[in-house]
Amino acid sequence: MSGSTDISLLIPPKASATALRTPSGSPDPTTRDALAIFSRTAPSESRVHGVCEDELHLHELGQADAIADVAGASAAIHDLTPSAIFCARIVAGI
Repeated sequence: MSGSTDISLLIPPKASATALRTPSGSPDPTTRDALAIFSRTAPSESRVHGVCEDELHLHELGQADAIADVAGASAAIHDLTPSAIFCARIVAGI
């Protein structure tokens, strides 16, 4: 099976992470899941950067590359509908 997904992003440099997490309208399942992932990461990012979540900007979330990674993974999960997803332990530091 092959296919493609186009993801277009127009992100102002000082875009708020809160704005990213609260789009207008009812998002499709792929977008809803991607937004849920950012909602889960925002508290940690705000602690690391020493700002409240409302002041957290997209550059603290990794900007467009992080958004594309999360949106792409969400699209793949919805397209492939795997029965299980596994992840190795994340190693921080050496």
